[in-house]
Amino acid sequence: MNEQNAERERDRLTAFANPNNYGYQLNVNNDKINRFYRTYISRNKIYPPMSDKRRIEWERELWEYFRKIYRSLYKISLPEYCGTLYTDVVDWELTRLEDIINRLNIDKAINQLYGKEEIS
Repeated sequence: MNEQNAERERDRLTAFANPNNYGYQLNVNNDKINRFYRTYISRNKIYPPMSDKRRIEWERELWEYFRKIYRSLYKISLPEYCGTLYTDVVDWELTRLEDIINRLNIDKAINQLYGKEEIS
């Protein structure tokens, strides 16, 4: 596998964005996060890309959903959505959460979060 393919594969599995100027915390290149993103855009009739304000609102909503799942599995809470994910959440919590995200039954999760089956 060449370097470019290896980087693409990492992006596909990495749930959290690298620190960036926009304050985004979630990586929409991740397969599961991308399905949430596309469904949110479709359901809200947004012409991509989302505005920065709308993107942060979507991330807050999705983070809250992830917090509930995490709390149900580990009986501890992650902090509320913040602009400093890498300093407010410890590495092992991020690793656990990323594993949860990558193992989600995405159709069920989208149904729980948005109340209907995904629109392709």
